[in-house]
Amino acid sequence: NLAVFLRAIVPVAETAGVMLAMHPDDPPLSELRGIQRVMNTVGDYERLLATHPSPHNGICFDVSLFGLMREPHQPSVPGLIRHFGDAIKFVHFRDVVGNKFEHVEVFHDEQGLSDHVHVMRALKDIGFSGVIRPDHVPLLAGEEGHQVGDKAQGYYLSLIHISEPTRLLSISYAVFCLKKKKNNKVQRQSKSELTKVYQQV
Repeated sequence: NLAVFLRAIVPVAETAGVMLAMHPDDPPLSELRGIQRVMNTVGDYERLLATHPSPHNGICFDVSLFGLMREPHQPSVPGLIRHFGDAIKFVHFRDVVGNKFEHVEVFHDEQGLSDHVHVMRALKDIGFSGVIRPDHVPLLAGEEGHQVGDKAQGYYLSLIHISEPTRLLSISYAVFCLKKKKNNKVQRQSKSELTKVYQQV
């Protein structure tokens, strides 16, 4: 069924300029509640890409799920990022502790199955320029909206700067944007305002 679907949809995606990104089964089990599932091993993703090779047939790389699905003899999550390279079109950056049968999500700045600095460096190494989403942001008492995720965004900005040193003004701008974010829109700021932030950081 997947092969039939890819044969039909990938040419359409190529024509429309759309990048397809297949998300893993969550949890990555071959069967769930009596239903067979098709994307729960590293081998499944290799077959996905081989079934219909195209720059538009790609992967949604969920850090936690690839951590759960990989076998001990297979590369680490950063190694898998380098293995799949530019086939990765979209990243869900979250993590868990446990195994594919029983696991718990951790806060984004907590240690999970993978070293997050090494994960971010691997994304840098493959030249990833797509979207990195802080997926499944846990909420604290009094917080609302699973989609807010400002605390996770700040953590990932830090990971980006740790994995690839950036000029201080760029760091200041990133911090300034987070502080000035309102109604989910980043407001444009003058150069003089940015300079003030630069001097404070």
